[in-house]
Amino acid sequence: MEKLRCDVLVVGGGLAGLMAAIGARKYVEKVVLASSAPVGRGGNTIVSGAGFSAYLGAEMPGDSEQQFFQDTFCGGAQIGDPALIQNLVEKAGPVLLQLEAAHGVKLKRREGRVVRRRPPGHTFARMVTTVYSDYPYKVRGLSITQPLARALRTSRIICLDHYLAIELAVYDGQACGAYVLDSRGSGSLIGVNAKAVVLAAGGGGRLFSHSNNTNDITGDAYAMALRAGAELRDMEFVQFYPTMGVKPVKVTISNSLFGHGAVLRNCSGERFMDRYDPRGDMATRDAMARAIFWEVARGNGVDGGVYLDCTGIGEDVLLGVYGELTNFLRKHGCDPTRDWLIVYPSTHFFCGGVKIDAQGYTGVPGLFAAGEATGGVHGANRLAGNALSEALVSGCCAGEAAGKFAAGMGSSLPPLPAPPVLTFKEKGSVSPEELGDTLRQTLWQDASLVRDQQSLERARNTIMACERSLKTCRIANEHETKRYFQVRNMCLVARAVVEAALRRKESRGTHYRRDFPQESEAYRGSFFIRLSGQDLVLEFRKQ
Repeated sequence: MEKLRCDVLVVGGGLAGLMAAIGARKYVEKVVLASSAPVGRGGNTIVSGAGFSAYLGAEMPGDSEQQFFQDTFCGGAQIGDPALIQNLVEKAGPVLLQLEAAHGVKLKRREGRVVRRRPPGHTFARMVTTVYSDYPYKVRGLSITQPLARALRTSRIICLDHYLAIELAVYDGQACGAYVLDSRGSGSLIGVNAKAVVLAAGGGGRLFSHSNNTNDITGDAYAMALRAGAELRDMEFVQFYPTMGVKPVKVTISNSLFGHGAVLRNCSGERFMDRYDPRGDMATRDAMARAIFWEVARGNGVDGGVYLDCTGIGEDVLLGVYGELTNFLRKHGCDPTRDWLIVYPSTHFFCGGVKIDAQGYTGVPGLFAAGEATGGVHGANRLAGNALSEALVSGCCAGEAAGKFAAGMGSSLPPLPAPPVLTFKEKGSVSPEELGDTLRQTLWQDASLVRDQQSLERARNTIMACERSLKTCRIANEHETKRYFQVRNMCLVARAVVEAALRRKESRGTHYRRDFPQESEAYRGSFFIRLSGQDLVLEFRKQ
């Protein structure tokens, strides 16, 4: 097995990982970034809406850091970590402008001022998007990651493209690197020995069969963190994007359209959101996703979704602010200035994740985390634009903290423990791929938008059966080896989601219990999860 030594190892090639690597490089010489896809071309950043929510001072009259904090805290049903939220609202604006000035990421401007949008949940128009007209609409987030990837390589940061981290290395209680597997087919394993590790490998949207996430977002960061001794928090809060295009094309449709006058309609053309939420079509994503679910379940849907009507916005705004989306839809036979689209919710974002402080420290010496791999900022629900801002800010903070930690260790480097054992088993009744498909279908059917005790217990039983089957499954080649480790992680994370959802006997934010439909003050707080042997231990802590 090949070994590589470095000061800081960053796991994950999306926005948070890229910012962490750049931040760490300020303090140490040798930084390695391992990404399961080509660096800058993997993770959810590339399929995002390329929008950042931030307070930019004089450019946003009437707004303030205090109002941004309040919107984020209340949008998360008042269980987010105030210290993490404060860190986000203070730093998102300055770091975003630095991203533009130093790294070539262009913000959309008109006459020198940023073009602003106001998605549901935000009191003011504070979402700013990048200029992405040079990139395909479905991967417009490349307008963020590609300039950063170029900056990475000029900084002499070592990039391990197509290497999937399968296990963090821990020696005497301290994180000291990771084992990464070549995911292109060779199956070779590299042990990366590091003084500090930043875990930025994204969320777990691909644990559900209906998802708008990229294929590499399978919960690996959460599972590796648990096995390394870190805690998870808020894992029951999975956000479902309400307006995923069904027809004429599958694409995420920006929620900020509602701030300009878009509305939802059922099969009769009726505006229905007022029946579900007093905010109507400006309801937050959690409420809107459930409203669409119920409307379709009650027989008022069309082709498995509902209509999104943008005709009241005006062609000048659709072309001036949403020109790329308008032209993309027109190429697929739908003109949003006169035609209605069909949309339905899709798994989008994990609001929970690894427990950290404002510097990304996990509580495990040498281990830091950033981006969607972490929890605490969003509480029970995330507001639009806060994901990329969180990745930006937490990536910077965790990378710099890891760099300082590594620099403080001098020349000492804890040894790598024994690597995971990779074995081929040509016989077996089921493949890892088949187990993964079973998990995804189960979570979508029994633990997604609407849950109850019975459905969650069904999900728990299926997850446990998958874990048992994983011990004797067929691993016939290098591809199935990779899938084995991913599915092993998926099983652990699915168990964390379901166990937290079973214990939260209320409905709050993205977590909706049919059998406990009201919010309860007794549950204003978070469930924290740690691993003890093979068992998950959950502890509730009041806000």
